[in-house]
Amino acid sequence: MAFQLNNSSITLFVLLILSLYSSASAQEVAGTATYTVPPYTPSVCYGNQDYGEMVALASPEIYNGGAGCGQYYIVGCVGGMDACRGDWTVVVMVTGVCKSEPCQSLALSYKAFNDIAEPQTGYINISYKLYE
Repeated sequence: MAFQLNNSSITLFVLLILSLYSSASAQEVAGTATYTVPPYTPSVCYGNQDYGEMVALASPEIYNGGAGCGQYYIVGCVGGMDACRGDWTVVVMVTGVCKSEPCQSLALSYKAFNDIAEPQTGYINISYKLYE
């Protein structure tokens, strides 16, 4: 049985290679996270537009003068006073810059934080990467 290449199979192959390259290009970074409580609007990035509960405020480095607005990050808990809820991860969208000092890598919404860790700990060590 001969394998025939057509435009669809070539396109599928190219997309597969590109997705593997894209996944490999996003590097995981170690950081820390805390949480913030509602309301999440208005936000620095979007004013009164509501983007739901899976949002985060970013450190000035991640926020990057507003260039970080709208970027999505995959965030997982990797430690902090035995706070992690297993290997769960969340995807959050940056809607602003955190103003607290010292600023953590990310200030997750309460829901996002609670999905991956026990909120009473206050902060956790995280691993995060840009969701592409």
